[in-house]
Amino acid sequence: MDAGFDGVELHGANGYLINQFLDSGSNNRTDEYGGTLENRLRFLKNVTEGVSEKIGKDKVGVRLAPLTTLNGAIDRNPEETYLAAVKTLQKIGILYLHIAEADWDDAPLMPLPFKQSLRSAFTGQIIYSGNYDQERANNALEQGWADLIGFGRPFIANPDLPYRLQFNLPLNEVIPDTYFGGTARGYTDYPYITQEVTSRHNKESVALVVGAQGVIGRNLVEHLSSLGNWKIIGLSRRGGQPSDRVDYVAVDLMDKNDCLEKLSSLHQVTHIFYAAYQDRPTWAELVEPNLKMLVNVVETMEKIAPGLKHISLMQGYKVYGAHLGPFKTPAKETDAGPMPPEFNIDQQQFLEQQQQGKSWVWSAIRPSVVGGVALGNPMNLAMVIAIYASISKELGLPLRFPGKPGAYDKLLEMTDASLLANATVWAATDKRAINQAFNINNGDLFRWSELWPKIAAYFNMETATPMPMSLSVVMADKEALWNKIINKYGLHNNSYSAVSSWPFGDFVFSWDYDFFADGMKARQMGFHEYVDTEQMFYRIFDDLRAQKIIPDFKS
Repeated sequence: MDAGFDGVELHGANGYLINQFLDSGSNNRTDEYGGTLENRLRFLKNVTEGVSEKIGKDKVGVRLAPLTTLNGAIDRNPEETYLAAVKTLQKIGILYLHIAEADWDDAPLMPLPFKQSLRSAFTGQIIYSGNYDQERANNALEQGWADLIGFGRPFIANPDLPYRLQFNLPLNEVIPDTYFGGTARGYTDYPYITQEVTSRHNKESVALVVGAQGVIGRNLVEHLSSLGNWKIIGLSRRGGQPSDRVDYVAVDLMDKNDCLEKLSSLHQVTHIFYAAYQDRPTWAELVEPNLKMLVNVVETMEKIAPGLKHISLMQGYKVYGAHLGPFKTPAKETDAGPMPPEFNIDQQQFLEQQQQGKSWVWSAIRPSVVGGVALGNPMNLAMVIAIYASISKELGLPLRFPGKPGAYDKLLEMTDASLLANATVWAATDKRAINQAFNINNGDLFRWSELWPKIAAYFNMETATPMPMSLSVVMADKEALWNKIINKYGLHNNSYSAVSSWPFGDFVFSWDYDFFADGMKARQMGFHEYVDTEQMFYRIFDDLRAQKIIPDFKS
């Protein structure tokens, strides 16, 4: 222990000294350490008590091998002997048992009732080892008679064994002749798996992205495609243009029969990423359609996709009542929700109830205002600012902040669509994130009073004193002007309605209260990405210019 070890495992297997005292076939003594079972247990008891007294029983484990016959250690009644040995160790109170099963080709199998008896007799941790593969190990853990599984020879041949097991990847073949002695060959030179092999063997991951044409869904599809080990199926009312890794299905999610018909062939789906949304005039009216769409998708896919593993639900800060007015900041995932109605909460409650007793799990992702590029999306703040700036510049006006006076200096945050896609896939594939909700944000805060002049400078515009106005009202008559801008600057012929999100702009610019949440939970669990919000806006504006959605005023 002085050398820095965490504990000691006493080796009572493989025909070594403790094993020789235990087994009736190898213990021929006639003193107090031989003969009866009680006497044969005495050496094990004395050694274990001595080590426990020296370093603490919570730092002691014992390895036993009930059925092995190494070095002539054979017991005539192993179940009786080793059940008594385990009961002795239970009384001492050691930390764990390590049961080594016989692992040669024609070795006897350790009966399941025997393992269950050991489990009943010992309340500490039990490790089993001996010719286990992933399927057999998982079965042992699921049945409960083992808490941990040890891997020996597979670990020699696979230095990245945990990674290979986690993602069900092929293992290197072992070289038995090099187990004991020799050179580095067959001992330290086994290769790590390559990304090429990883991608080739992860083809079983099939993502169903629901709401694939929105800001969130589109970036999620792009991210999954870039990983190389996902097959993606995108759902939307408009369908989409297929590619090598992406197929699209046009479906009415409000129609259960249409879901059953259009999705009936998607048996291979393993992950559902739900980001669909239907807008309605009031908070109460949002509940029915948005809950119904989720229910239709989940109930349909449960029937036709037997390999379904995970359902990811896209939410937002409405779960904290952020849409109603001032709320507790920074908001945490453990905060109580607002008074109903609120469809995000209803959707999560449905998933929690539906998941009971099922093999699939869920995660809930809670971004702030999402920044990205997508046409026809009712919640696209970057597009609001870009079109507002383009029209203001064409009219020769400065870029005025149009929100409430109190909103100009409040603290806000945003969530980059690409960062959100990365976080969503992380939560859907990391076991630590199972059945939990996560706030996902860029990691920085800003005030419009600081950022707005910089956005104006991007468009080569001056600013002026903020002027409260409803964009939904003042921009209602600008369709003809927009069409002139399209013709003047050679833009793609996107309709005014496709690039307009004025109600959402009015909503965001009305927040005369702080608007941010605590993203620490996701970061503590392993998601560490962040994005500079100011640079995010510039990148989105650059994309809009490159796609000829807005004029290139900078050229």
